[in-house]
Amino acid sequence: MQRREYLAGGAGLAALLAGGAYVTLGDRRGPERLQATEVRTLAVDGAAPATITVPVPDTYTVLDIFSYGCGECQKQMGTLETARAALGDAAQFVSIHPSYMVDDPTDPEPVLDFWANHGSDWPLAMDPGDYFYEAFEKPAFPFTAVIDPDNRVLWSATGVTGPGPIERAVEGGD
Repeated sequence: MQRREYLAGGAGLAALLAGGAYVTLGDRRGPERLQATEVRTLAVDGAAPATITVPVPDTYTVLDIFSYGCGECQKQMGTLETARAALGDAAQFVSIHPSYMVDDPTDPEPVLDFWANHGSDWPLAMDPGDYFYEAFEKPAFPFTAVIDPDNRVLWSATGVTGPGPIERAVEGGD
């Protein structure tokens, strides 16, 4: 009888440790390195559209992939704001919306409506050809990744996260 209890306890401990590793490390979805891709930002807060490279060269990039119809994505914006305040200039935040999720990618009105109500002042873009969405294996939303200056994906996770893992990935560098 005691042997079964020990085995059950050991299995429970292993599951607990594995769950802790998942929470600490995130999903680790997608590529080891992300190919730099040019995106066209959307006009928000009076800023004209511009072309930027993602991941942003020579800095850490916090990439947010979201959907305008996602309630959890609204919650994640608070996490991103907190992480950004803590990190300052150590990372550039960029939010990307998959093109396939809007009726007409040339008219991203629902994305802009979401951004007006829940967004921030960092760059917002449609995902050209859904490159980022595909590169990260079509993740659930919200999806957040931290990419280093060498385009290595250091951390990623689906769902609402806390700011701590984002901050640690940038500050730890790996």
